[in-house]
Amino acid sequence: MRIDRDLHHRILHHAAEAVRATATCSKPFPHVLVESIFPEDFYRTALTQWPGSEVFRKASLKHHTDEYSSSTRSRINLIEASMAELPSGLQTFWRTLRAAVSSSELRSVLFEKPASGLARRFDDPGTVDAYPRGVFYSEVEGYRIAPTPTRARRSSRCSSPSRLTSA
Repeated sequence: MRIDRDLHHRILHHAAEAVRATATCSKPFPHVLVESIFPEDFYRTALTQWPGSEVFRKASLKHHTDEYSSSTRSRINLIEASMAELPSGLQTFWRTLRAAVSSSELRSVLFEKPASGLARRFDDPGTVDAYPRGVFYSEVEGYRIAPTPTRARRSSRCSSPSRLTSA
């Protein structure tokens, strides 16, 4: 698996700092909402390296369809099988992102934030054999999130004065 080591380091460092700078929200459970988790120039490059629709898979048709029963949401899981389907010119870029997102370093930073909630479920959250996994979604016109009975309770906001945002 070939990755760009310099890009990997920049993504990992920026993502870890973005997570550290984000406040932990406690309601309805401990979680974080990280804004600008990747470097700004990475976003611009990602748009030029965005895979074609042929490598995306339809998301749940039960939840993501329009009035004609066509899928309005597709996804690509950042796993090796999906990476192998990419055109060769895109593989290094997306494998680099996958390596950074699923790294043990980023996992440690991410698991520190909601540790109080994880401790309710696991004796030692630091030893849980789990890693972040990247999934990219592509939505088309007609995509919407269906209302749920708990939507109002889940819409509480958590603000952070150290939030990283792009200009």
